[in-house]
Amino acid sequence: MGNPIGKLNIVEFASFVALERAIAEQALAKLSQGKIKGKQFKMRLIG
Repeated sequence: MGNPIGKLNIVEFASFVALERAIAEQALAKLSQGKIKGKQFKMRLIG
């Protein structure tokens, strides 16, 4: 098994992270409970 995190694409108002399917839902559940720089953010799975 290689690195579970793939390419990152960061643009002005959005960021995209490629993750292996096996960890994507777990990452979504954990990260959606937090904040970035004190602000809430939205996450969703695509593809």
